[in-house]
Amino acid sequence: MSSLAKKMDSFSLRLFDMESDYPLMRKWWTGYGKKTPAKGMLSDTGLVVEYDRPVLMAWLYISNSKLAQIGFIVGDPEVYAGTKIAAISYMCQAAKDLLRRKGIEYVHCYSDQAGLTRALNASGFDILSSHDFLMLKLGEEPWE
Repeated sequence: MSSLAKKMDSFSLRLFDMESDYPLMRKWWTGYGKKTPAKGMLSDTGLVVEYDRPVLMAWLYISNSKLAQIGFIVGDPEVYAGTKIAAISYMCQAAKDLLRRKGIEYVHCYSDQAGLTRALNASGFDILSSHDFLMLKLGEEPWE
């Protein structure tokens, strides 16, 4: 068994808990020098990948169409990059399984992380297009 396969067996997945996980997520975003998404921007389907402790978080946005979104993917800045890449692969497989069961055929992912496209492609997602993404606000600032 390869070291990546062993690592993948060591991951676990759970749902994001706003009360206990949001402060940690905020710490991670600030660790990258980024603003934290406000609580109201996060869906009820937040995923937390653990490897003895939380190492990655992402949110699924599921609509009434065949299109879903994965967004706000963030990893612990103190975790080795190889572990984060393996965690992304693990999260992608779990997300694909969930989305397929819900009849989803396409996934839109928004992120400014340079290596994320390669990690998603390596996880079995076919990259159909890549373009800039605009976040528009209506009213108050959505970032904390």
